[in-house]
Amino acid sequence: MQPRAWRELAYSRDDWRIARADIAFVNLACAADLPGTERIDVPLCIGTLNEWAKKSLWYTNKMFHKYDSNPVAYRNSRNYFRVLAMITCLQRDLGVKYNPAKMSSDVPFDTDDTFIHGVIQGNGGTCATLPVIYAAVGRQLGYPIKLVSSQSRLTGHLFCRWEDAQERFNIEATAQGLSTPTDDDYRNDAPELYPKLEQEAFHLVSQTPRREMTGFLMQRGLRWQELGKFGRACESFIFACGLAPEIVGTVAVLKNTMNQWKDWMDARLPANFPQVWVHTDGRHFPGLPENVEGDYFAREAIETASMSEELHRKWWGPMKDGQMLPRTPKTMRVYRTPLKAEMAFEVTDNVYV
Repeated sequence: MQPRAWRELAYSRDDWRIARADIAFVNLACAADLPGTERIDVPLCIGTLNEWAKKSLWYTNKMFHKYDSNPVAYRNSRNYFRVLAMITCLQRDLGVKYNPAKMSSDVPFDTDDTFIHGVIQGNGGTCATLPVIYAAVGRQLGYPIKLVSSQSRLTGHLFCRWEDAQERFNIEATAQGLSTPTDDDYRNDAPELYPKLEQEAFHLVSQTPRREMTGFLMQRGLRWQELGKFGRACESFIFACGLAPEIVGTVAVLKNTMNQWKDWMDARLPANFPQVWVHTDGRHFPGLPENVEGDYFAREAIETASMSEELHRKWWGPMKDGQMLPRTPKTMRVYRTPLKAEMAFEVTDNVYV
């Protein structure tokens, strides 16, 4: 998996391109280069899901006589029976399960619990990953399965929904078997938070492919944030905001993490660090407030400059140690282009005092 794959997909903001991408590929792409993901075998994961879809279809066709003989037992819904058969095959016959070590609400998630390789290559899934597995397999079978988010008092939650012009029902299968709670059942887990969450976070709303990818990028960002890599976290959040600026919480999380990033950098930079001017080729994330985009690029540039071994040896180290230098930089100009992690720094005589 190329580390830039998720950036190129998200930066395009192309609804057709994102919708056309396999949800499993998008999920795994958003995990790229996180610590521990070097063991992800993307061809194995995609191939396994393909096999699971074939076996689920075979099992469903094999068992359809049970529906035909007693449709009332299956709510008179052939679609409900299809989902039930798929879940039964995945859980009982193919070993898809919730990771037993992560069942307690106070156990922290790691990368394996956040992206779907943990289900296929690891010890099982979570409510963040199992719904993605079900959606990936179901879509291969032609099922109109959407991802949906909700919120309890303690944590966020993800589940699936069958939704087409004829039928709509929720799919809850993180525990054993299948249940179909109503939207109100989820609201009742935290009635004081609704309906505000439905308006601002689009909880209980079937996700578009853009919002699916937004959720994966938020998960990516939260992993980086937990690891203290605030710049990497902000990068993920800013792409998420660019995809779905209508989700209020994404911008709030970005701003909070940018403040953490600033505090982290301020503690490591010399007090007289030069003023940085960032030059870009226009707006990169038009869905964001311009000042937020500018702050992100400035902090990205400062961190990149501060990590330069040449510049640290020449200026930052001596300046932080209080050494007297014949001249020190007053300003620095940084030129940034889309999708490039590297930046061009220009330091000339007129930027010294």
